[in-house]
Amino acid sequence: MNIFHIKRIREWDYDQFEEAVVICENLEEVPKICREYSKSFFDGWDIGFEKDQTFYIITYIGESTKDIERGVLCASFNAG
Repeated sequence: MNIFHIKRIREWDYDQFEEAVVICENLEEVPKICREYSKSFFDGWDIGFEKDQTFYIITYIGESTKDIERGVLCASFNAG
């Protein structure tokens, strides 16, 4: 598994996720995992990681250890 950092770069506001560190196989999975993560907190609302790739940047950090599962490792929520 790989470690990625995703950060919103425009149009974020209060009560939305701003950035996260994600464990997954490839770059394409990162936004999908983040949307699933945000929906798990807000009864199905997609808070923060839109499907449009112009809203965020994704950076490869490195490889994870074998015992870490796919998902969001940590996230920053901009509470309002």
